[in-house]
Amino acid sequence: MSNELVMSKKIINIGKFANIDVNLEILIVNPSRKPRIAIVTGIHGNETSGLLIIHELLQRIQSLKGQLSIVAFSNPIATLMGRRVGTDFLDLNRVFPGKKNGTITERIAWKLSRFLLKQDFVIDLHTFDVITPIMGIFMDTGSEKVRKRSLEMLEVFSPDVIWNLKPVKGKEKIFFSALGPFLARNGIPNFAVEMNQLEILTNREIEKVVNGILNVFNKLDSGEEKHELKRVLIVDRKEFRSEKTGVFIPLLLPLNTIRKGQIIGRIINVEKFGSENVISPEDGILIQISPKRFVKTGDLLFSIGKEIRALGR
Repeated sequence: MSNELVMSKKIINIGKFANIDVNLEILIVNPSRKPRIAIVTGIHGNETSGLLIIHELLQRIQSLKGQLSIVAFSNPIATLMGRRVGTDFLDLNRVFPGKKNGTITERIAWKLSRFLLKQDFVIDLHTFDVITPIMGIFMDTGSEKVRKRSLEMLEVFSPDVIWNLKPVKGKEKIFFSALGPFLARNGIPNFAVEMNQLEILTNREIEKVVNGILNVFNKLDSGEEKHELKRVLIVDRKEFRSEKTGVFIPLLLPLNTIRKGQIIGRIINVEKFGSENVISPEDGILIQISPKRFVKTGDLLFSIGKEIRALGR
């Protein structure tokens, strides 16, 4: 990081857990400047890939006209426990804007949302528990101005694929109270990023995310495009879960075009130790697929994307 950049820390107290103070610690680079950009990680306590991204990003920042706020541990109790959720079993990414006098998770959501509503742009880093490309998530909600700005920044970020999230439609209604849709409805452009687990995150993927964020910084700082824009698919995403239990073995990798009836993996039956093919029920693009692991009924095996359109030129 350049010596010209000034750093400070903001502490937001949430409450107590036994004799432990529960705080949101926010690292602020260039306090009081504009535009105000925030990066959020750890909304789910077992998602840690964003920590490595932040480390690499801070080594690469040479200049920044605006202010960067980093919330590295957005769900501190869940992180301490190594779980997706904390002791009240509420999913932080399903309760925004939270409650001022609610459970500990609702209080985290309340104070985090108050802080983020003061920002000009927010990037939310997540980790998927299945094999995934670098996926940007477009919050298809809020005003036309907010949607346009969010898509513009996603184009600059240039992920491998963009999931078009409609939090008021069908099964995606469960995301209505997620952070991104909440911010979009309240006038804050933003996008989320899904990436692989830290154990399998590749150097290429790290570089792609870091470069993408730096490109967004440059765009927000200057308003100018200083890099080539690449074609990025925007897709509707549909999940497919296991009806059986056993050892799942993937046979394809994400971003392959697949056809209805195509074999994409196998499940080894643990009662008779035979195997059954896992068949794609429809055409599309394989967006994510489970790694080799033991699965039970209801576990996510893969997701398929249907192209809506493409960004870039």
